[in-house]
Amino acid sequence: MKISEMPAASAANATDQLEANQAGFTRRVTVTQLQATMGGSYLPLAGGALAGPGNLTVAGTLGVTGALTGTTATMSGALTGTSATMSGTVTTPVVSGGAATLVLNAPTGQRVSKRINNVSIVETQNNAMYPGTTNTIALGATTNRWATVASVLGDFTGALTGTTATFTGNVTLNSTLAVGAGAATQAFVKASSTANLGIYYGTGAPAFTAAKGSLYSNTTATTTTTRLFVNTDGAATWASLTTSA
Repeated sequence: MKISEMPAASAANATDQLEANQAGFTRRVTVTQLQATMGGSYLPLAGGALAGPGNLTVAGTLGVTGALTGTTATMSGALTGTSATMSGTVTTPVVSGGAATLVLNAPTGQRVSKRINNVSIVETQNNAMYPGTTNTIALGATTNRWATVASVLGDFTGALTGTTATFTGNVTLNSTLAVGAGAATQAFVKASSTANLGIYYGTGAPAFTAAKGSLYSNTTATTTTTRLFVNTDGAATWASLTTSA
């Protein structure tokens, strides 16, 4: 009887026997033996697990409803699912014309996380991208700097350093600091690497130590000889400058 003439089975069982040709001799094997020969790398029924020591190559779309784990993955199509954990490299094809080759898409309110050794480095959620832990992650390095950073606004709580700065609008300094009395050291705009050299401001005449050549503006002066001062000795001596009004 031909195999095609046999009644069809509703499902394959592990103990089912199949006919095999081994070196010219007819032998019987079971479904379990076939699975063992393939090293467990077989396509399961819905809800099962796909595992194996070799490579999984996908040319179309691979849909995963559970977790996908492995060492490396090479994709020429789409990978969709709930989670994927790879301990090696994920490779995507090079696409000309500026099209994206690797897209990480999360539903609204969910996060896309970049981690090293399971420690969060960068988080992306809704309209924000931020470090996994505040004030611990650097953007760029001493020997690996960004060419240009384009931004609409900047909010810095620490020191901003650089070589030059060009602004087309107003620059506000010490916006939260009230003008203090000239008898004490005032906030100032520092100039050069010389300590305490710059332009100071305050109320009343200056009486604090500053670098020689520093300027001081008295914001409450009422006469032409008390409005502006210059430090003459690098200590606490200030000479008044006469203004035109």
